[in-house]
Amino acid sequence: MNYFRLLVVFSFYISLLVIGTGFTFAAELKLESNKRTVDITDEFLVTATISTIESVNAIEGTISFPRDILEIEAIRDGNSSIALWIERPHQNKDGTIVFAGVSPGGINTTESALFSIVFKTKRAGEARIAIEDASLLHNDGLGTEASTTYVDAFVNVTSSVGRGERETVSDATPPEAFAPVLARDDIALDGNWFISFTTQDKTTGISHFEVKEYHFEFLKLFSPWRKVESPYVIRDQKLRSTIIVRAVDNAGNEREAIITPTHSLSWREYLPIVSIPLGAVVMLWYALHRIWKRK
Repeated sequence: MNYFRLLVVFSFYISLLVIGTGFTFAAELKLESNKRTVDITDEFLVTATISTIESVNAIEGTISFPRDILEIEAIRDGNSSIALWIERPHQNKDGTIVFAGVSPGGINTTESALFSIVFKTKRAGEARIAIEDASLLHNDGLGTEASTTYVDAFVNVTSSVGRGERETVSDATPPEAFAPVLARDDIALDGNWFISFTTQDKTTGISHFEVKEYHFEFLKLFSPWRKVESPYVIRDQKLRSTIIVRAVDNAGNEREAIITPTHSLSWREYLPIVSIPLGAVVMLWYALHRIWKRK
């Protein structure tokens, strides 16, 4: 038997083995550090990436690290392959980093970035940044869990005191434009009107969202900003207020979107506004009148 026939026969039996065992190609979640050795007080960057042959559309997981050696300076999710974060990467109360997100169109890529973590060193030691309890779901409409392998990152922190090197990034670009959606559902959120919103920032990632609601334009400056998450139940359920949604990235850049009132204010609601300057005029007239009478 020549080598070609031998290769064909071998490939055939391998195919039978793959089909018989129900083998599926594994996705890979990888943590990669930009430095292998770091001095005390210096910073380094660890990037979480995904590689998968089969399309996946949902991911969640936990990342652990030695808190006696490292501390988190920043988490950046700019230019992520995740389209919508259900739980944006952040440090949990137990010190771990948790994340969960979806990409409705699916992810089928080789080493695509999910997010990055900036660590600062505290003391000497061998630091392992590890992926734990991660789960990926196939883009098959059934939520089938994908077989996943993990690659952890290892960094050696020396006993030398560093020069305080920082992992900085220049970002003067605001988040991408977005359009909040006003909606209501009889089942969700007790049937109240709410707005849903999301956007991306390609450099440092989204830090948070803020909302401001007001009736009159001249009260805009006096209305407070409130840090919120989507979906957000609006305060004015009669839909007579202007709503501004502000997206803020991790560099402090901002992007705003406005929802105009659906209904107009009634004439009664203008009375308090009209009565203020009218009352001021009356009081001024009364004061001047008293002064004139004394003369």
